Amino acid sequence: MNISTSVTTPTVAQPAMDSSSGTTSTAKPESAPDRAPAAPAAPQASTTVTLSPSAQAAQEASETPQETAREARGNDQQARRLVAKQAELAKMYAAN
Repeated sequence: MNISTSVTTPTVAQPAMDSSSGTTSTAKPESAPDRAPAAPAAPQASTTVTLSPSAQAAQEASETPQETAREARGNDQQARRLVAKQAELAKMYAAN
């Protein structure tokens, strides 16, 4: 099973460096109100992460029953097998 996760990293504006005093300033310039609105931000880059089999097993083991049920409804075959197994065990314990 191959799990991929898309991760986006937000771009953070850096404060301006005042060359005369060597300090940073986050204040807007005096002419800021006269400026036109900023252009839309450029699309953010995304990274695909592939988990190793042992990391996948650890992630599956730490899932809550609600997460497993949601994945089973979404056609996750491993989750479906686990939900079926849990249902069989519940029947066995209910019968005793």
